[in-house]
Amino acid sequence: MAAAERLVATAHEIGSRLHIIALGPLTNIAVALAIDETLPETVGAITIMGGAHLVPGNVSPHAEANIFADPVAASQVFSAPWRNLTLVPLDITNNHSLSRADVDLLQTASTDPAVQLAATMLAYYLDRHPEFDHSKCLLHDPLAAAIALGSVSLNESPSCTISVETDGEHRGRTLVTFDEDASPDTSASRHRIALSATADFGPLLMSALLPNAQTLREPDAQIISLPSCP
Repeated sequence: MAAAERLVATAHEIGSRLHIIALGPLTNIAVALAIDETLPETVGAITIMGGAHLVPGNVSPHAEANIFADPVAASQVFSAPWRNLTLVPLDITNNHSLSRADVDLLQTASTDPAVQLAATMLAYYLDRHPEFDHSKCLLHDPLAAAIALGSVSLNESPSCTISVETDGEHRGRTLVTFDEDASPDTSASRHRIALSATADFGPLLMSALLPNAQTLREPDAQIISLPSCP
């Protein structure tokens, strides 16, 4: 079963208990919408890691990588009538990181296979980002997942309407219109954008990964993982 078909089938199986966490390009979710236009009203929520609001993009001056990879799909996803959509952009993820010392500690402090896998992935990320002098890795995807799970609280997550520029110089740019700036005839938004958290996520993640630490809280929902492209 293809990823988009699996998503649709799972949505109809468990309904509003499904919370989609999108950590890559939105191609599969757009395909799922084409298969079943009732998907946004069937699932409980969707959290998307992507976009850049007031900060520069990470693949162009205007665009973040996940949105830039398939801006047409992203536009379709943001245009759908989701019950609850949260965008976790670079504006917040750029502020949460682990250091080389943190990753080294994970590699030596636990023999848990899951912790070792996380440490291996984080070490690879450290080595792939010379712009930080290989000294830190930003926690884009883990932070988005933690926000979706309710393990990280937000102190700034305003309601808004999000759209995407699909071509031209600003391809992949996310456009955010806050509710107070919308025209009077605009219907109420079902989007919100995560802009700041109540705590530094790095130490929370370290506590969750190291032995005998408090783990991320399990939500009353089912989470499924999908590849980014068909």
